[in-house]
Order: sequence, then C-alpha cells, then structure tokens
Amino acid sequence: MKPTEVKPDSKPVSKFDAQKNLKSVPMADLEKKLGSSPDGLSQAEAQKRLTQYGPQRDYGKERKSVPKVKRGGKWTDPAAKEPVPGDVIRLKLGDIVPADARLLPGDPVEVDQSALTGESLPTTKKPSDAVFSGSIIRQGESEGMIYATGTDTYYSKTAQMVQGRNRSAISRKPC
Repeated sequence: MKPTEVKPDSKPVSKFDAQKNLKSVPMADLEKKLGSSPDGLSQAEAQKRLTQYGPQRDYGKERKSVPKVKRGGKWTDPAAKEPVPGDVIRLKLGDIVPADARLLPGDPVEVDQSALTGESLPTTKKPSDAVFSGSIIRQGESEGMIYATGTDTYYSKTAQMVQGRNRSAISRKPC
C-alpha cells in the first residue's frame, strides 16, 4: 500500500480527535504540526490563524488582554480574544490559562483545575504536560504552546457535554 492510500476500513479523524491527540504527541511533533517554535508565531501568521480559527470567547471587562504572548520572539500583550494555536504564552501565579496549551521546557507549575475536574487540590504539571483553558496557575511560572482555542478546548467540550446531558434529562421528565 502506498503511503498516500487510505485503508478501506479506516474512519476519518474528527477535529476533536485531532485536538485530543495534540495533548499527548511529543513536543517536537506538536511544534511541527502547529508550524510553530518556542519563539512563537509571526504577527502575520497569528493574524492569518485568527481569521481561520476565530476569536476566543469574550472574557468580559475583567480580562482585556492575555497572560503574555510571544510573537516573532518578542513578548506582546494581545487582546484576550486573539491567542491562536501555535502561540507561545507565559503563565505565572494567578493567571487563568487562556486556551489549551502544552508546557514548554522549564520548571513544573501547580495548576488548579477544579472548575474542570472537580479535584480539590492543585495538580503538578511538568514540561510537555497539557494545561487547560480556565485552569488557574497556583504556583510557579512557565511557558506553553497553545494547541486548542475557543470551542475546541477541553473546557468548551466539557461544557457542551454537560449542556447536552441537561437537555436530554429535561426532555425525559414525566409530565
């Protein structure tokens, strides 16, 4: 079989499955798939991806800009709606993780994921581990590479599942 052929019994990979795989592939593969590096994306590439992926959800008045984003090797302060897959972000104590990201080489961080997982204590995340949108950095500082934004994040997928379950529970209520 040639490398470009597809087995007849293989199923197409959904966008969610592709995003799910990005949380565990080796970092070198992640950088290659995202067309990025620890220096981040160029401003032009980030703008192109913002058009492709769309803006992040609106964080309201309390969040006008992101924890820092590295573009072309320089740290910038983009609007909270502008991070895109491939962006490198700086995460430090008290920051809310703006999108799903993988930690780059450096020190581990303590992350509060209770809003997503219900865990009562922060968990230690080390380089190459995934951190999820909506989590809070409780200790340490690190850089991460964004691999999912907006409705493709773990937080968003969890909210969609819960919303779907609530709808089906309502529709099954006896009259």
